Amino acid sequence: MLYNLIALSKEFKDGRKSVDVEITGSLLIIKLDNREVKWAIDSLEIERGGAGDALIYIKSSINPEIVLYTREKKFLKDENLSQNESLNKSSKQLKQQFLNQKIIYTFVIIIILTIPIYFFAFRSNIVHIIAEEVPVKWEIEAGDKLFETLKKQYDVVEDSVISSKLDSIFSPLISSVNTPEIDYKFYLCSDPSLNAFALPGGHIVINYGTIMKVERIEELYGVIGHELGHVSQRHHIRGLIGNLGTFLIFQGFLGDEAGLIGAIGESAGKLSSLFYSRAFERESDEVGFTYLTTAGIDPKGMVEFFQRIERESEISLEEEEEEEEEEEENSETIDALKNFVSTHPGINERIDYLNNRIINESINIPEKDFDLGKFQKFIQLKLN
Repeated sequence: MLYNLIALSKEFKDGRKSVDVEITGSLLIIKLDNREVKWAIDSLEIERGGAGDALIYIKSSINPEIVLYTREKKFLKDENLSQNESLNKSSKQLKQQFLNQKIIYTFVIIIILTIPIYFFAFRSNIVHIIAEEVPVKWEIEAGDKLFETLKKQYDVVEDSVISSKLDSIFSPLISSVNTPEIDYKFYLCSDPSLNAFALPGGHIVINYGTIMKVERIEELYGVIGHELGHVSQRHHIRGLIGNLGTFLIFQGFLGDEAGLIGAIGESAGKLSSLFYSRAFERESDEVGFTYLTTAGIDPKGMVEFFQRIERESEISLEEEEEEEEEEEENSETIDALKNFVSTHPGINERIDYLNNRIINESINIPEKDFDLGKFQKFIQLKLN
């Protein structure tokens, strides 16, 4: 059988040469330009070598000046070599080693391919883990700066009496939230639409329209419980991290937090434009529901508030279609409702989830003894 191998020797130019090798009977014959070198098969030694042990080296004890090597595994299967007991044993060992190496390489490739698949499949969990490494102090400072920017844009009423009243009303709910490092602050916005929003670090703004349109204090508790969920679950910072490039998130996952934190700092200005995902909204419903029941507050109020939003948005959109010209205030109200619905997706699904949980957990909490009309009149007088 004829093979083409590489021969190493000082006698060759550059120390190596491509040669034909014939194995016949009991001899291995190296065909050089002007001569043949014959090795007895009994004198051969075969071993692995080279980068990654990917090469087969053939030596002879009677002529150590020349060394042959090849990548071709078929060389080991030559029938003349197999008839030699010692070489046959060496060949089998090398074949097994190559097989083991192939298995290991295959396993490594699978792992390499699995890591990005795992990363994308569990991206939200990874983002959550990374967010926990961001200091809460940083998030609070970012929220304070953002509040200073947004309070004029959203016409936030800075009144210590109103804020104190809101703090007092919602303190039982705050006590059920396990975030001692966050000092929650409540503010009133003069916007007549149904809405409320939370900023990182505990700033929670409630629209005037929300307070005036609810029929039970439990509705207010419901919407605030939901907003507390956004803060306690750190949806702002998780959303910001989630919007960063995959490479930066992967760096953070592997422990390189410095670059990630720097990118978060550069993107902090985008916090105000983040929209909550359906997953975040669902999570806020879940934890907000738990906060309500822990505080002894009827969670049906959260359901009723969502149902109110749904009814009002449908009515407003119908009016918009029927009337070509509308007053500016009505137009702004409709836009606000549209905005709430777009940033709080899947309301019907969430209502179903909350109702099912109330039924499955057999929750029956009595209404709070609270004079809602008196509170609404207080707010109305404060703004007029």
